[in-house]
Amino acid sequence: MLTDKDTLLFGHLQSFTFDRAETEGTSRTVSIYMRSTRIRQDFACPSCGSAHIHQNGHFDNILRDMPGEPGQSTVIHVPIRRFECQACRHVFREDNELAYPHAHVTMRMARWAKALLSYSSISEVSRHTRIGWETLKRIHKDDLLQNLSNRRERQKKDGYRPKYLAVDEFSIRKGHKYATAVMDAETGEVLWVGEGRTMEAFSSFFTDRDIDGLLSEVKAVAMDMNASYHSVVKKHLPEAEIVYDRYHMEAQYGRDVMGSVRLEKARENSNKAKEDERNGRDPKAHRQEYSRLKGSRWLLLGRMDEDNEELKAILDDYADIATCFALKEKMKDLFLLKDKEKARAGWEEWFSAAKKSGIRQLVAFAENKEKRIEGLISHAEHQIGTGKLEGTNNKIKVLKRIAFGYRDNEYFFALIRYLTIPKSHN
Repeated sequence: MLTDKDTLLFGHLQSFTFDRAETEGTSRTVSIYMRSTRIRQDFACPSCGSAHIHQNGHFDNILRDMPGEPGQSTVIHVPIRRFECQACRHVFREDNELAYPHAHVTMRMARWAKALLSYSSISEVSRHTRIGWETLKRIHKDDLLQNLSNRRERQKKDGYRPKYLAVDEFSIRKGHKYATAVMDAETGEVLWVGEGRTMEAFSSFFTDRDIDGLLSEVKAVAMDMNASYHSVVKKHLPEAEIVYDRYHMEAQYGRDVMGSVRLEKARENSNKAKEDERNGRDPKAHRQEYSRLKGSRWLLLGRMDEDNEELKAILDDYADIATCFALKEKMKDLFLLKDKEKARAGWEEWFSAAKKSGIRQLVAFAENKEKRIEGLISHAEHQIGTGKLEGTNNKIKVLKRIAFGYRDNEYFFALIRYLTIPKSHN
Protein backbone atom coordinates (compact mmCIF):
# COMPACT_ATOMS: atom_id res chain seq x y z
CA MET A 1 0.00 0.00 0.00
CA LEU A 2 1.16 3.59 -0.62
CA THR A 3 2.69 4.90 2.61
CA ASP A 4 3.36 8.40 3.91
CA LYS A 5 7.09 7.88 3.23
CA ASP A 6 6.41 6.94 -0.37
CA THR A 7 4.30 10.04 -0.84
CA LEU A 8 6.81 12.23 0.97
CA LEU A 9 9.62 11.07 -1.32
CA PHE A 10 7.40 11.53 -4.36
CA GLY A 11 6.47 15.04 -3.26
CA HIS A 12 9.95 16.22 -2.43
CA LEU A 13 11.13 15.29 -5.91
CA GLN A 14 8.85 18.05 -7.18
CA SER A 15 7.95 21.49 -5.84
CA PHE A 16 5.36 20.10 -3.45
CA THR A 17 5.57 18.06 -0.27
CA PHE A 18 3.21 15.74 1.57
CA ASP A 19 0.72 17.36 3.95
CA ARG A 20 -1.77 14.65 4.95
CA ALA A 21 -3.71 11.64 3.67
CA GLU A 22 -7.36 10.77 4.22
CA THR A 23 -9.47 7.72 3.41
CA GLU A 24 -13.05 8.47 2.42
CA GLY A 25 -15.15 5.99 4.38
CA THR A 26 -15.62 2.61 2.69
CA SER A 27 -15.12 3.94 -0.85
CA ARG A 28 -11.48 2.78 -0.81
CA THR A 29 -10.46 6.16 -2.18
CA VAL A 30 -7.30 7.60 -0.65
CA SER A 31 -6.99 11.37 -0.89
CA ILE A 32 -3.50 12.79 -0.51
CA TYR A 33 -3.12 16.49 0.16
CA MET A 34 0.06 18.29 -0.87
CA ARG A 35 1.43 21.74 -0.09
CA SER A 36 3.85 23.89 -2.02
CA THR A 37 7.44 24.25 -0.82
CA ARG A 38 7.84 27.57 -2.64
CA ILE A 39 7.18 31.05 -1.31
CA ARG A 40 5.94 34.08 -3.23
CA GLN A 41 9.47 35.47 -3.60
CA ASP A 42 10.39 32.38 -5.65
CA PHE A 43 8.15 33.52 -8.50
CA ALA A 44 8.57 36.17 -11.20
CA CYS A 45 6.24 37.33 -13.95
CA PRO A 46 6.75 35.13 -17.06
CA SER A 47 5.69 38.08 -19.25
CA CYS A 48 7.90 40.94 -18.09
CA GLY A 49 10.17 39.29 -15.50
CA SER A 50 9.09 41.53 -12.67
CA ALA A 51 9.29 40.13 -9.12
CA HIS A 52 6.57 42.54 -7.94
CA ILE A 53 3.64 40.11 -7.89
CA HIS A 54 0.65 39.53 -5.62
CA GLN A 55 -1.20 36.29 -4.95
CA ASN A 56 -4.62 36.39 -6.59
CA GLY A 57 -6.43 33.35 -5.21
CA HIS A 58 -5.84 29.59 -5.54
CA PHE A 59 -7.61 26.38 -6.57
CA ASP A 60 -7.29 22.66 -5.94
CA ASN A 61 -5.83 20.64 -8.84
CA ILE A 62 -7.08 17.06 -8.32
CA LEU A 63 -4.96 14.39 -10.00
CA ARG A 64 -5.51 10.65 -10.27
CA ASP A 65 -2.45 8.74 -9.10
CA MET A 66 -1.35 5.11 -9.12
CA PRO A 67 -3.37 3.02 -6.65
CA GLY A 68 -1.59 1.57 -3.65
CA GLU A 69 -3.34 -1.77 -4.07
CA PRO A 70 -5.90 -3.45 -6.40
CA GLY A 71 -9.38 -1.94 -6.26
CA GLN A 72 -8.15 1.24 -4.60
CA SER A 73 -8.30 4.75 -6.02
CA THR A 74 -5.72 7.37 -5.16
CA VAL A 75 -6.22 11.06 -5.85
CA ILE A 76 -3.79 13.85 -5.08
CA HIS A 77 -4.97 17.35 -4.20
CA VAL A 78 -2.43 19.95 -5.24
CA PRO A 79 -3.06 23.60 -4.24
CA ILE A 80 -2.24 25.86 -7.17
CA ARG A 81 -1.83 29.59 -6.53
CA ARG A 82 -2.69 32.35 -8.99
CA PHE A 83 -0.57 35.51 -9.18
CA GLU A 84 -1.00 38.94 -10.71
CA CYS A 85 1.97 41.01 -11.85
CA GLN A 86 1.74 44.54 -10.47
CA ALA A 87 3.94 45.87 -13.29
CA CYS A 88 2.15 44.56 -16.40
CA ARG A 89 -1.05 43.11 -14.85
CA HIS A 90 -0.33 39.69 -16.36
CA VAL A 91 -2.12 36.88 -14.49
CA PHE A 92 -0.36 33.52 -14.23
CA ARG A 93 -0.45 30.48 -12.01
CA GLU A 94 1.96 28.23 -10.20
CA ASP A 95 3.31 25.34 -12.27
CA ASN A 96 2.13 21.89 -11.25
CA GLU A 97 5.08 19.64 -11.98
CA LEU A 98 3.24 16.65 -10.58
CA ALA A 99 0.63 16.77 -13.36
CA TYR A 100 0.86 15.34 -16.84
CA PRO A 101 0.31 18.21 -19.33
CA HIS A 102 -3.35 18.94 -20.08
CA ALA A 103 -4.60 15.94 -18.09
CA HIS A 104 -5.85 15.31 -14.55
CA VAL A 105 -3.34 12.55 -13.84
CA THR A 106 0.12 12.52 -12.30
CA MET A 107 3.26 12.06 -14.37
CA ARG A 108 3.92 8.62 -12.91
CA MET A 109 0.31 7.58 -13.53
CA ALA A 110 0.81 8.59 -17.17
CA ARG A 111 4.02 6.53 -17.36
CA TRP A 112 2.17 3.52 -15.95
CA ALA A 113 -0.64 4.02 -18.49
CA LYS A 114 1.91 4.20 -21.34
CA ALA A 115 3.38 0.87 -20.24
CA LEU A 116 -0.08 -0.73 -20.16
CA LEU A 117 -0.99 0.73 -23.56
CA SER A 118 1.98 -1.02 -25.16
CA TYR A 119 0.06 -4.31 -25.02
CA SER A 120 -3.57 -3.45 -24.16
CA SER A 121 -6.33 -1.45 -25.81
CA ILE A 122 -7.34 1.99 -24.58
CA SER A 123 -10.69 0.65 -23.38
CA GLU A 124 -9.02 -2.08 -21.30
CA VAL A 125 -6.53 0.35 -19.75
CA SER A 126 -9.36 2.80 -19.06
CA ARG A 127 -11.29 0.16 -17.11
CA HIS A 128 -8.15 -0.83 -15.23
CA THR A 129 -6.90 2.65 -14.31
CA ARG A 130 -10.21 4.54 -14.29
CA ILE A 131 -8.69 7.20 -16.54
CA GLY A 132 -10.98 8.60 -19.23
CA TRP A 133 -10.70 7.25 -22.80
CA GLU A 134 -9.86 10.64 -24.31
CA THR A 135 -7.17 11.30 -21.71
CA LEU A 136 -5.59 7.92 -22.38
CA LYS A 137 -5.71 8.53 -26.12
CA ARG A 138 -3.90 11.83 -25.64
CA ILE A 139 -1.25 10.15 -23.46
CA HIS A 140 -0.82 7.33 -25.99
CA LYS A 141 -0.65 9.75 -28.91
CA ASP A 142 2.02 11.85 -27.17
CA ASP A 143 4.02 8.70 -26.49
CA LEU A 144 3.74 7.48 -30.09
CA LEU A 145 4.77 10.84 -31.56
CA GLN A 146 7.72 11.08 -29.16
CA ASN A 147 8.87 7.55 -30.01
CA LEU A 148 8.57 8.25 -33.75
CA SER A 149 10.52 11.48 -33.36
CA ASN A 150 13.25 9.65 -31.45
CA ARG A 151 13.26 6.91 -34.08
CA ARG A 152 13.74 9.42 -36.90
CA GLU A 153 16.54 11.18 -35.04
CA ARG A 154 18.33 7.86 -34.54
CA GLN A 155 17.90 7.05 -38.24
CA LYS A 156 19.42 10.40 -39.25
CA LYS A 157 22.27 9.94 -36.79
CA ASP A 158 22.97 6.42 -38.10
CA GLY A 159 22.89 7.60 -41.72
CA TYR A 160 19.81 5.58 -42.61
CA ARG A 161 18.94 5.78 -46.34
CA PRO A 162 16.25 3.50 -47.77
CA LYS A 163 17.09 1.92 -51.15
CA TYR A 164 13.63 0.71 -52.13
CA LEU A 165 10.21 2.20 -51.37
CA ALA A 166 6.67 0.91 -51.81
CA VAL A 167 3.62 3.18 -52.02
CA ASP A 168 -0.05 2.25 -51.88
CA GLU A 169 -3.38 3.55 -50.70
CA PHE A 170 -5.74 2.20 -48.06
CA SER A 171 -9.25 3.03 -46.91
CA ILE A 172 -9.60 4.98 -43.66
CA ARG A 173 -13.39 5.10 -43.54
CA LYS A 174 -16.48 4.53 -45.65
CA GLY A 175 -17.38 6.98 -48.39
CA HIS A 176 -14.21 6.63 -50.46
CA LYS A 177 -11.94 8.21 -47.84
CA TYR A 178 -8.38 7.08 -48.45
CA ALA A 179 -4.86 7.59 -47.16
CA THR A 180 -1.48 6.95 -48.77
CA ALA A 181 1.33 5.01 -47.07
CA VAL A 182 5.01 4.85 -48.02
CA MET A 183 7.06 1.89 -46.78
CA ASP A 184 10.70 0.84 -46.82
CA ALA A 185 10.25 -2.18 -49.10
CA GLU A 186 13.21 -3.99 -47.50
CA THR A 187 12.48 -3.58 -43.77
CA GLY A 188 8.68 -3.23 -43.92
CA GLU A 189 8.70 -0.02 -41.86
CA VAL A 190 6.09 2.58 -42.83
CA LEU A 191 7.97 5.85 -43.19
CA TRP A 192 5.03 8.15 -43.87
CA VAL A 193 1.23 8.17 -43.93
CA GLY A 194 -0.85 11.01 -45.34
CA GLU A 195 -4.53 11.62 -45.88
CA GLY A 196 -5.77 11.39 -49.48
CA ARG A 197 -4.49 9.66 -52.61
CA THR A 198 -4.15 12.60 -54.99
CA MET A 199 -0.93 14.01 -56.44
CA GLU A 200 -1.05 16.85 -53.93
CA ALA A 201 -1.48 14.43 -51.02
CA PHE A 202 1.41 12.20 -52.12
CA SER A 203 3.64 15.21 -52.83
CA SER A 204 3.48 16.02 -49.11
CA PHE A 205 5.69 12.98 -48.49
CA PHE A 206 8.58 14.56 -50.38
CA THR A 207 8.15 18.01 -48.84
CA ASP A 208 7.82 16.72 -45.26
CA ARG A 209 10.77 18.07 -43.23
CA ASP A 210 10.82 14.79 -41.30
CA ILE A 211 11.73 12.97 -44.54
CA ASP A 212 14.23 15.55 -45.77
CA GLY A 213 17.61 14.00 -46.54
CA LEU A 214 16.50 10.37 -46.23
CA LEU A 215 15.67 9.79 -49.91
CA SER A 216 19.02 10.53 -51.55
CA GLU A 217 19.81 6.86 -52.26
CA VAL A 218 16.43 5.53 -53.40
CA LYS A 219 16.92 3.22 -56.40
CA ALA A 220 13.34 2.19 -57.16
CA VAL A 221 9.74 2.69 -56.01
CA ALA A 222 7.13 -0.07 -56.22
CA MET A 223 3.51 0.91 -56.85
CA ASP A 224 0.35 -0.01 -58.70
CA MET A 225 -0.32 1.68 -62.04
CA ASN A 226 -1.63 4.86 -60.44
CA ALA A 227 -0.66 7.64 -62.83
CA SER A 228 -0.55 10.27 -60.07
CA TYR A 229 1.96 8.26 -57.99
CA HIS A 230 4.11 7.76 -61.11
CA SER A 231 4.19 11.48 -61.92
CA VAL A 232 5.02 12.57 -58.38
CA VAL A 233 7.88 10.08 -57.99
CA LYS A 234 9.38 11.10 -61.36
CA LYS A 235 9.20 14.75 -60.33
CA HIS A 236 10.91 14.35 -56.94
CA LEU A 237 13.10 11.29 -57.58
CA PRO A 238 14.03 11.52 -61.27
CA GLU A 239 16.86 8.97 -60.90
CA ALA A 240 14.69 6.32 -59.23
CA GLU A 241 13.04 3.63 -61.35
CA ILE A 242 9.32 2.90 -61.22
CA VAL A 243 8.48 -0.77 -60.59
CA TYR A 244 4.89 -1.85 -61.16
CA ASP A 245 3.70 -4.33 -58.60
CA ARG A 246 3.14 -7.92 -59.74
CA TYR A 247 0.16 -8.46 -57.42
CA HIS A 248 -1.81 -5.51 -58.79
CA MET A 249 -1.04 -6.47 -62.40
CA GLU A 250 -2.12 -10.09 -61.95
CA ALA A 251 -5.14 -9.18 -59.84
CA GLN A 252 -6.40 -6.72 -62.45
CA TYR A 253 -5.80 -9.26 -65.23
CA GLY A 254 -7.75 -11.86 -63.26
CA ARG A 255 -10.65 -9.46 -62.77
CA ASP A 256 -10.80 -7.55 -66.08
CA VAL A 257 -9.76 -10.33 -68.46
CA MET A 258 -10.09 -13.85 -67.04
CA GLY A 259 -13.14 -12.99 -64.97
CA SER A 260 -14.84 -10.95 -67.67
CA VAL A 261 -14.31 -13.54 -70.44
CA ARG A 262 -15.43 -16.38 -68.18
CA LEU A 263 -18.62 -14.58 -67.18
CA GLU A 264 -19.29 -13.64 -70.81
CA LYS A 265 -19.17 -17.32 -71.80
CA ALA A 266 -21.34 -18.22 -68.81
CA ARG A 267 -23.96 -15.67 -69.87
CA GLU A 268 -23.95 -17.10 -73.39
CA ASN A 269 -24.87 -20.50 -71.94
CA SER A 270 -27.53 -18.91 -69.76
CA ASN A 271 -29.07 -17.19 -72.80
CA LYS A 272 -28.98 -20.47 -74.74
CA ALA A 273 -30.78 -22.23 -71.88
CA LYS A 274 -33.52 -19.57 -71.99
CA GLU A 275 -33.75 -19.95 -75.76
CA ASP A 276 -34.09 -23.76 -75.36
CA GLU A 277 -36.98 -23.23 -72.95
CA ARG A 278 -38.74 -20.90 -75.38
CA ASN A 279 -38.32 -23.41 -78.24
CA GLY A 280 -39.37 -26.41 -76.20
CA ARG A 281 -35.90 -27.98 -76.00
CA ASP A 282 -34.23 -29.37 -72.87
CA PRO A 283 -32.10 -26.53 -71.32
CA LYS A 284 -30.31 -28.83 -68.88
CA ALA A 285 -26.99 -29.06 -70.77
CA HIS A 286 -26.59 -25.29 -71.10
CA ARG A 287 -27.58 -24.75 -67.46
CA GLN A 288 -24.93 -27.22 -66.37
CA GLU A 289 -22.38 -25.48 -68.55
CA TYR A 290 -23.39 -22.14 -67.04
CA SER A 291 -22.88 -23.52 -63.52
CA ARG A 292 -19.55 -25.09 -64.48
CA LEU A 293 -18.18 -21.77 -65.74
CA LYS A 294 -19.58 -19.77 -62.81
CA GLY A 295 -17.84 -22.12 -60.40
CA SER A 296 -14.49 -22.16 -62.19
CA ARG A 297 -13.18 -18.77 -61.02
CA TRP A 298 -10.42 -20.00 -58.71
CA LEU A 299 -9.63 -22.90 -61.00
CA LEU A 300 -8.79 -20.49 -63.84
CA LEU A 301 -6.87 -18.07 -61.62
CA GLY A 302 -4.54 -20.81 -60.36
CA ARG A 303 -1.51 -22.36 -62.01
CA MET A 304 -1.80 -24.92 -64.81
CA ASP A 305 -2.34 -28.43 -63.43
CA GLU A 306 -1.88 -31.15 -66.06
CA ASP A 307 -3.74 -33.65 -63.88
CA ASN A 308 -6.83 -31.49 -63.44
CA GLU A 309 -9.36 -32.90 -65.89
CA GLU A 310 -11.96 -30.22 -65.18
CA LEU A 311 -9.51 -27.43 -66.05
CA LYS A 312 -8.35 -29.20 -69.21
CA ALA A 313 -11.98 -29.70 -70.29
CA ILE A 314 -12.83 -25.99 -69.93
CA LEU A 315 -9.70 -24.95 -71.85
CA ASP A 316 -10.50 -27.47 -74.61
CA ASP A 317 -14.12 -26.30 -74.90
CA TYR A 318 -13.48 -22.53 -74.90
CA ALA A 319 -10.69 -21.18 -77.11
CA ASP A 320 -10.95 -17.60 -75.77
CA ILE A 321 -10.62 -18.75 -72.16
CA ALA A 322 -7.69 -20.97 -73.16
CA THR A 323 -5.93 -18.02 -74.82
CA CYS A 324 -6.43 -15.79 -71.77
CA PHE A 325 -5.27 -18.59 -69.48
CA ALA A 326 -2.11 -19.17 -71.53
CA LEU A 327 -1.21 -15.47 -71.45
CA LYS A 328 -1.86 -15.42 -67.71
CA GLU A 329 0.67 -18.22 -67.28
CA LYS A 330 3.14 -16.38 -69.51
CA MET A 331 2.68 -13.20 -67.46
CA LYS A 332 3.66 -15.03 -64.26
CA ASP A 333 6.80 -16.32 -65.95
CA LEU A 334 7.73 -12.80 -67.11
CA PHE A 335 7.72 -11.54 -63.51
CA LEU A 336 10.33 -14.19 -62.66
CA LEU A 337 12.87 -12.88 -65.19
CA LYS A 338 15.97 -11.12 -63.83
CA ASP A 339 17.44 -9.91 -67.12
CA LYS A 340 16.05 -6.59 -68.40
CA GLU A 341 16.69 -7.35 -72.07
CA LYS A 342 14.89 -10.69 -71.84
CA ALA A 343 12.11 -8.98 -69.92
CA ARG A 344 11.72 -6.31 -72.60
CA ALA A 345 11.55 -8.89 -75.38
CA GLY A 346 9.14 -11.02 -73.36
CA TRP A 347 6.75 -8.19 -72.54
CA GLU A 348 6.76 -6.88 -76.12
CA GLU A 349 5.92 -10.36 -77.36
CA TRP A 350 3.19 -10.69 -74.71
CA PHE A 351 1.50 -7.41 -75.63
CA SER A 352 1.71 -8.24 -79.34
CA ALA A 353 0.06 -11.64 -78.81
CA ALA A 354 -2.63 -10.12 -76.60
CA LYS A 355 -3.57 -7.47 -79.19
CA LYS A 356 -3.64 -10.05 -82.00
CA SER A 357 -5.96 -12.34 -80.04
CA GLY A 358 -9.05 -10.35 -81.04
CA ILE A 359 -10.54 -10.90 -77.58
CA ARG A 360 -12.12 -7.59 -76.61
CA GLN A 361 -11.18 -7.61 -72.94
CA LEU A 362 -7.65 -8.84 -73.58
CA VAL A 363 -6.99 -6.26 -76.30
CA ALA A 364 -8.22 -3.40 -74.07
CA PHE A 365 -6.04 -4.61 -71.19
CA ALA A 366 -2.95 -4.89 -73.39
CA GLU A 367 -3.40 -1.45 -74.97
CA ASN A 368 -3.79 0.14 -71.55
CA LYS A 369 -0.86 -1.61 -69.84
CA GLU A 370 1.57 -1.35 -72.76
CA LYS A 371 1.91 2.34 -71.93
CA ARG A 372 3.53 1.26 -68.64
CA ILE A 373 5.94 -1.30 -70.12
CA GLU A 374 9.06 0.37 -68.67
CA GLY A 375 7.77 -0.13 -65.12
CA LEU A 376 7.08 -3.81 -65.88
CA ILE A 377 10.56 -4.30 -67.33
CA SER A 378 12.13 -2.66 -64.24
CA HIS A 379 10.84 -5.55 -62.14
CA ALA A 380 13.56 -7.74 -63.70
CA GLU A 381 16.30 -5.57 -62.13
CA HIS A 382 14.53 -4.53 -58.93
CA GLN A 383 12.46 -7.48 -57.71
CA ILE A 384 10.32 -5.50 -55.30
CA GLY A 385 6.59 -5.04 -54.89
CA THR A 386 3.94 -3.75 -52.53
CA GLY A 387 3.37 -7.16 -50.91
CA LYS A 388 4.59 -6.11 -47.44
CA LEU A 389 2.49 -2.96 -47.66
CA GLU A 390 -0.59 -5.00 -48.64
CA GLY A 391 0.03 -7.14 -45.55
CA THR A 392 0.21 -3.98 -43.44
CA ASN A 393 -3.08 -2.85 -44.99
CA ASN A 394 -4.68 -5.98 -43.54
CA LYS A 395 -3.29 -5.08 -40.10
CA ILE A 396 -4.74 -1.58 -40.55
CA LYS A 397 -8.17 -3.11 -41.21
CA VAL A 398 -7.88 -5.09 -37.97
CA LEU A 399 -6.91 -1.92 -36.06
CA LYS A 400 -9.95 -0.09 -37.44
CA ARG A 401 -12.25 -3.00 -36.58
CA ILE A 402 -10.98 -3.24 -33.00
CA ALA A 403 -11.34 0.52 -32.44
CA PHE A 404 -14.57 0.85 -34.47
CA GLY A 405 -12.75 3.47 -36.53
CA TYR A 406 -10.55 6.46 -35.69
CA ARG A 407 -11.62 10.10 -35.69
CA ASP A 408 -8.11 11.46 -35.07
CA ASN A 409 -6.10 10.69 -38.20
CA GLU A 410 -2.85 11.99 -36.73
CA TYR A 411 -3.17 9.46 -33.90
CA PHE A 412 -4.20 6.67 -36.29
CA PHE A 413 -1.32 7.32 -38.68
CA ALA A 414 1.20 7.53 -35.83
CA LEU A 415 -0.05 4.17 -34.52
CA ILE A 416 0.39 2.60 -37.97
CA ARG A 417 3.96 3.86 -38.26
CA TYR A 418 4.87 2.82 -34.73
CA LEU A 419 3.53 -0.73 -35.14
CA THR A 420 5.66 -1.30 -38.26
CA ILE A 421 8.98 -0.36 -36.65
CA PRO A 422 11.13 -3.52 -36.77
CA LYS A 423 11.08 -5.24 -33.38
CA SER A 424 14.86 -5.04 -33.10
CA HIS A 425 14.54 -1.24 -33.07
CA ASN A 426 11.25 -0.85 -31.16
